Amino acid sequence: MQLSTPIDAVPSQIEGPGTLYLRFFEKNSARVRVASALEAENYYFERDGDVLLISVASFDVAPLVCLLRDTLFAGEQRAIKAIWEVQGQPLCLRDCFNVESLKAFLARAQSGWFLDMMRENRFETHFQPIISVAHPERVLAFEALLRGRLKDEIVAPQTLFEVARGLNLGRELDDAARFCAIKSAAKHRLKSKIFLNVSPNTIGDGRDMLLSTLEAVEDAGLLREQIVFEVVESECIDDVPQLKEALAGLRKAGFRVALDDLGAGYASLQLLSQLRPDYVKLDRELVAGVDCDRFKALIAEKLLETARALGITTVAEGVESRGEWEWLRSHGGDFAQGFYFAHPASYPPVMSSRGAFHLAHAALAA
Repeated sequence: MQLSTPIDAVPSQIEGPGTLYLRFFEKNSARVRVASALEAENYYFERDGDVLLISVASFDVAPLVCLLRDTLFAGEQRAIKAIWEVQGQPLCLRDCFNVESLKAFLARAQSGWFLDMMRENRFETHFQPIISVAHPERVLAFEALLRGRLKDEIVAPQTLFEVARGLNLGRELDDAARFCAIKSAAKHRLKSKIFLNVSPNTIGDGRDMLLSTLEAVEDAGLLREQIVFEVVESECIDDVPQLKEALAGLRKAGFRVALDDLGAGYASLQLLSQLRPDYVKLDRELVAGVDCDRFKALIAEKLLETARALGITTVAEGVESRGEWEWLRSHGGDFAQGFYFAHPASYPPVMSSRGAFHLAHAALAA
């Protein structure tokens, strides 16, 4: 399965020697702080009005990147404009159109490992079971969670997607995560449903995602009804009507849809009404301590009632205690996932002869 954009077309990590041009538009202390930091570290630089010209004599740009990150706030990094001139390749007119924010430059300068990871497809999927609240031995699904492999270390998905967004590769990383999960599910011969996380603003009109997923599912020998597209970061949705149409196309093709983070804000309730997903996940912040917080309990109870009235199956995220599980069981929660039952693992938990998970809390099924 091919990614939608060739990763080789993305500029690789920035290497020296060369000159970094920084333009400071606002009259504030940022330029003074950067100049002071450069002087303290013995960098050669020149001032030309609102522009600083910083020379990097060595091959390694990383020390300068760290200095600028430590000196400037994120908002300042976004406001400052940057152009990188490679030594021996003077700037030309074309370079004037390649101006980027300093924040983007810094992300690109430190992203070589990520681009290598994308090119070599060094990803793996970890699975976390979603189980029945009333019958913990019953498995509804496994949520597929992306991990990156960097030598002997595992890179968390938060880091991967933060870097991907900085490089405008969010859709490509979504694709890689989805294909990796489908292949892993087939490898482990999973018969349960597979929840695949997808960012709403990378779906587009849904046609490319539909076609590529259909191909991947058929190649892997899975069934369409096993796949559940879980819309994450619901607070970041830019075009609800387009998303609604895209999800309708996925459902028409035989896939299922889940909405993440119900209870994280009023917007999620509006989305529940507009999108009418097959599954809805209660936000982990709401679930945490729901058994001993009357305010959370009242909200969670109403959300469960609303979903039940709409015929939407509920999944409580982040269950970490017996009290939270028992509260969900007594208030009609359908399914749950969390560390109380199982941590994400590269190999899905197997069933014992009793029909319970090999988990720390297998006594739940007793």
